[in-house]
Amino acid sequence: MPVPAGTESPCTRGEALGPNAIARSYQPRRLRGAILGVAWNLTFLAAFLHWGFASRPPRWLAWTLGDGRIWPVYILVFYALYALVSFPLDLWYGYLHERRYGLVKQGLRAWGRDWLLGVFQHGLLFVIGSSLLVYLQIHAGQAWLMYALAAVLVLFLGSTYFAFDLIPRGLFQHEAANEHLAGRLQRLVEPAVRSLPPVIVFTHPELRDFSGGIMGWGRREVLLISRPTVELGSDALLRFVLLHEMGHRRFRHLVLSALVGWVWVSAGLVLGDAIIGRRATGMVGSPMYIPWLAMFITCWMILSHPVLAYVGRRLEYQADRFYLRSGGSAEEMRTALLELSRRNLARTDLTLRRQSLVQAMPTPARRLAAAQRYVEKRGLPNPGLTRRDEEE
Repeated sequence: MPVPAGTESPCTRGEALGPNAIARSYQPRRLRGAILGVAWNLTFLAAFLHWGFASRPPRWLAWTLGDGRIWPVYILVFYALYALVSFPLDLWYGYLHERRYGLVKQGLRAWGRDWLLGVFQHGLLFVIGSSLLVYLQIHAGQAWLMYALAAVLVLFLGSTYFAFDLIPRGLFQHEAANEHLAGRLQRLVEPAVRSLPPVIVFTHPELRDFSGGIMGWGRREVLLISRPTVELGSDALLRFVLLHEMGHRRFRHLVLSALVGWVWVSAGLVLGDAIIGRRATGMVGSPMYIPWLAMFITCWMILSHPVLAYVGRRLEYQADRFYLRSGGSAEEMRTALLELSRRNLARTDLTLRRQSLVQAMPTPARRLAAAQRYVEKRGLPNPGLTRRDEEE
């Protein structure tokens, strides 16, 4: 989508980079969909608790609580009801809304197959994790919470370590970058980065986004990048994406994010257990504890959005500074961000403050303003936008 002449504003004032009517229409709808999804979940949980399914379950459900060998069925029924209630919202915002903006071209049957696969995998993890939690409550006595916090830490770090391996098979096609592509990407980041991690190119018949990022850490670390990015992206875009991701790698942002998330979730578990113990006496050690915990954790995670979004923005700014110190420039960064925004329908202008509170990714305008201040403060070469550029 071309940007009309005269619409670009100086980055140092954080003004709009250019009009993007489609993105300005798409992003607010996406935000409303996320808010509605949270409200939908809270409504389901409140109804489940209000109607006594987690205190005096009806006969058709109570039979699952009589034998310790089959009570995971109660958790399975709980998740199945949740998935069934969530389906209309998933269909509207996950398929029909995305298709309206040309982001989904697959048929309803293919989308339904992917939805069922995702529900199955999430449900499996939910049932296993919830069952282990109840098992700890039954067999670990007063120490169950400490064991649970340790298990959550292992889960956070383990899922970060094996992030690439946990991508659902069948949703994307993965292949290692060939020698020519790997050499091209390496030349773009030299001499700042001596060697890139293994590069994996992923694709899908309907994939159009420019996307990519570091996944895993240690020996399981890979650089995942979409085929449209390497085939259609400019050298400026690829250099920015690669060096930015190397910044995340340099400062161990994935591990740091996992630890921050673990601290927040752990605080929620401790506080939630204290509240549930007063509100729902006798639920500890019963699968009926899980719906009460789900209700509290959902509310607790709503409070986490401003905190975790702020942390996420700090990490993005730090990765941008690594890019600038590694030979990048504000002007090249500006070109890359505009290219990314137009392809991915992201707003390039400043968002409302209430929207920025829950967005971990700063807008391109804010990132460029911060980049310009940084290169001027550090006196880095290639300062990017000059005074003459601003006047034009």
